[in-house]
Amino acid sequence: MKNKILINFTILFLIGVVIIGMISINYSENEYKNNLQEAMINYAKMIANNIESNDNFDFQMDAIKISKLIESRVTFIDKDGIVIGDSDADITTLDNHKDRLEIIEAFNGKIGTIIRHSDTLGIDFIYIAYPIQYNGEILVIRVSKPIHELEIFSNNLFNNYIIASIVGIFFALIIGLRFSKYLISPLNELINGTKRISKGNFSEKIYINSNDEFRVLADNFNYMSNEIEMKINEINTVNSRLTATLDSMINGIIAISNEKKILFINPEAQKIFHIKENEAMDKKIIEIFQNHEIYSVIENYFSNKTNSYITKEILFEKKYYSININSIYKSEFYTEKIGIIILIQDITKIKKVENMRKDFVANVSHELRTPLTSIKGFIETLRFGNVKDETTRDKFLGIIEIETIRLNNLIEDILVLSDIEKIINVEIEKVEVLKSLNEVIDMMLIKIENTDIEINTNINIDTELCIDGNVNWFKQIIINLIDNAIKYNKENGKIIIEAYQEHKKIYITIEDTGIGINEKHLDRLFERFYRVDKSRSKIVGGTGLGLAIVKHALMNLNGSINVESKEEIGTKFTIQIPI
Repeated sequence: MKNKILINFTILFLIGVVIIGMISINYSENEYKNNLQEAMINYAKMIANNIESNDNFDFQMDAIKISKLIESRVTFIDKDGIVIGDSDADITTLDNHKDRLEIIEAFNGKIGTIIRHSDTLGIDFIYIAYPIQYNGEILVIRVSKPIHELEIFSNNLFNNYIIASIVGIFFALIIGLRFSKYLISPLNELINGTKRISKGNFSEKIYINSNDEFRVLADNFNYMSNEIEMKINEINTVNSRLTATLDSMINGIIAISNEKKILFINPEAQKIFHIKENEAMDKKIIEIFQNHEIYSVIENYFSNKTNSYITKEILFEKKYYSININSIYKSEFYTEKIGIIILIQDITKIKKVENMRKDFVANVSHELRTPLTSIKGFIETLRFGNVKDETTRDKFLGIIEIETIRLNNLIEDILVLSDIEKIINVEIEKVEVLKSLNEVIDMMLIKIENTDIEINTNINIDTELCIDGNVNWFKQIIINLIDNAIKYNKENGKIIIEAYQEHKKIYITIEDTGIGINEKHLDRLFERFYRVDKSRSKIVGGTGLGLAIVKHALMNLNGSINVESKEEIGTKFTIQIPI
């Protein structure tokens, strides 16, 4: 059995040696050939650089000089295939080279390579043809070497291989038989174990019944497998938490690599820029950010090579965004920058509130200044005795009284609005809806008693129906809306008041047949001091805060208001309050 194993081992070894030898010789020859071609290409590039930097390049003389330096034949062929320089032959005796395969490839912009027989020198050559631009035209540099150098190398390689194989076979036969069995068994176990682990089954373990290095290797491999499994689980857990956190953020998050490619984009950023994650990943930023201003902010950050945090406000699709950019570092030591992180925050509401605050301050200042200026002027007139007759004096005092009342009403409305917004000093109580509506309607009927305006009501609400809120605020909502319907109505106008309950909500509509409101004003109708027609507002009076009070009072009742209007036809306000 031992001899049989030895014979089989010997045959297999010889087959292996022959196969390996053939592969090795073939590989070495190819490597030599490839290295030779690579060297010749480098020679050609060196010659090309020399030509481009030398205005007085002599193709014939310099071909001979360069040939001696690189120990290769050097030939220059112009765009018509004519040899204009050759280191080893008389160029006047050379044929046109335009039809040579390597030259054809070079004229097509490639590096031509071929092995063939040279009729001029009578031996086989390996040719490299390298194209360059010279004076606006294509010039081909051809470098060639005799192929017999490759044959000499192959012969030497083969002889050395035969000697080495004989020596190797001798020693392999002696050692192979002794250690074959010892090595094959644990190695097979290791190979099978590594295959299982390579497929991700880290719970598999390798067991070897020996006390040598193979046992140590198996133990270390098992320990490594456990460590890898733990680290992968930790990484997966951290990644899951991080992804969940970033995905849950109300702001857009985008990570971009140094190559300006998208590494990560969370759902909010996808929503802002109308793109899906699979469409954005690994894409260039110029493909994603079609908005010039956003792209410019990111591009400038890369161009300036800054590591500092920057913030920029932009307008994108009628919304204001704050773009915050900072660098991403590979480690905690901030030594290697691997990209940038972008935080996109929607600040449209903040901008709107800021503008409303500015408008509010400006409007309050204007509204206070007007009556105060009027009062001051008339007081000064009276004080310095410029008014002699009592009738004029009473008239001035009447105007002062009117302006004082107007100023007082303005301040009261501002305080009411402030209390509603802050919800301070407010007693939450049961509001009897039907009773409160009827009280307001009766009060407003008295107000229009001597006018030509008609109020029609259609109220269908249970007597016992109540909501949680503040009675005064609820009444204030109805009073302000009916008051506006009276002020901005026409002669012989009508006001229609309807109220009903449906789907656990109270609906109250107040419709007039007045002058109406242009559609462009509807979005700003509930802003403080916003007036559709300032000239008419001065005539009918009012502070410009009525609808703002209505809006905020409804917000505290969890209600909402909708407005429909057409110029010269009328306006309809619809209130919804949950029961």
